[in-house]
Amino acid sequence: MKLAACICILFISAAVTAWGQTEPTKEPLPAPTSKGKTPATVPLNADGAALIEQNFFAPEHIMQHQNAIGLSADQQTAIRAEMKTMINEFTDLQWRESAETEALANLVKQDRPDEKQVLAQLDKVLTIENEIKRLRTGLLVRIKNILTPEQQTQLRGFKKTGGPQPKVAR
Repeated sequence: MKLAACICILFISAAVTAWGQTEPTKEPLPAPTSKGKTPATVPLNADGAALIEQNFFAPEHIMQHQNAIGLSADQQTAIRAEMKTMINEFTDLQWRESAETEALANLVKQDRPDEKQVLAQLDKVLTIENEIKRLRTGLLVRIKNILTPEQQTQLRGFKKTGGPQPKVAR
């Protein structure tokens, strides 16, 4: 049973990561200031990906550091429940997006596509993409709200350093 749960969580985290990825900005993001805030001149993708990445924690990041941040059993259960709910909604949106994208592809492949039809179909695809982004952002907000301020601080530190360093036995 534990193996099935681990596989399910890995699948969910892979799905969250895959659909959460966006094209990188052309310039690297500036380092946070001494107060921990990033300057207002941070280049953002159109969807604000940098804003999301800087202020929220990917579920797999939390899973990797759950012991180091002292994630309680109740917190683990709450995060798993949020992810299970999200994956059901996400799967439905993925199917809808695929169907609408296929319809758009069929329209644009025509020798003389109708502009109104293409734009209307594009609107359908973009609406679903926005629903996916809202779903993902909502999940990240709910997960962040499950974490204590101390856990959030620790996770931010792990983002910078790559995580707690193992102690070397002497």
